[in-house]
Amino acid sequence: MSNNIKLTENLKAYRRKLNLTQSDVAEIINKDRTSIAKYESGAAQPPFSVLRLMAKLYDVTIDELCGIAPTSPLVVRSDDKAQDPKSTIIEKCDKQEQLMILKFKLMDDDKKRDFMKILNEFLKD
Repeated sequence: MSNNIKLTENLKAYRRKLNLTQSDVAEIINKDRTSIAKYESGAAQPPFSVLRLMAKLYDVTIDELCGIAPTSPLVVRSDDKAQDPKSTIIEKCDKQEQLMILKFKLMDDDKKRDFMKILNEFLKD
């Protein structure tokens, strides 16, 4: 199987594993939904900058995302979520909160610190 075919399969599988739509991913990484659809169908190759963001979003390496490095199977059984405390916390969030958490995950450390300062200031009594 070629790496391009594996990439398209992995892009879909990782997105679905997080229960995200193509529109959700597009919003999180600041692309349009049609670009995400093209990457997943193989009609277009994502640039390296997009691969980097998607790998970070899906918590895998770029090599794993592209199918170059071995990765664990992407089969998600219903009992898998119950074993992962992080998945239960995020599942309790509404869609807007989930998207905000995923956007936060993509920030570098400096932006995270700045965001937290702003948020803490906003939440002060």
